Amino acid sequence: MKGNNTVLFFTGIEIQYETEEQKEIIIQVLRDMLTLGEEELKKQEYPDYFRKGEKIKLRQVIYNHFVPDEAGKRLDENFYKELRTKEVRECIINILQKLGEEIETFRFGTKSGSPI
Repeated sequence: MKGNNTVLFFTGIEIQYETEEQKEIIIQVLRDMLTLGEEELKKQEYPDYFRKGEKIKLRQVIYNHFVPDEAGKRLDENFYKELRTKEVRECIINILQKLGEEIETFRFGTKSGSPI
């Protein structure tokens, strides 16, 4: 059985940003990955701080700000489906916590009711 490529991508990543505005977009992307469905995520657009006034898709935000621990790690065609898995959701929650976010999240489809 093939492993979860999205978990492999997010494991050991380094997040890079230069401004608080960039950090806020990263946090919004991570929160959207926890709360929005596949079709909604594919339609979402975010400010591109490298080209002012432009909009970019979720995957481009990830590639702009998330540096994998190994060269060549990429998200594959199962990315949006794998976002629904417990393992990926845990990775995203951990990243949000590292960014200093207080998490009261919808855990695996049901609201936990308490911070993680």
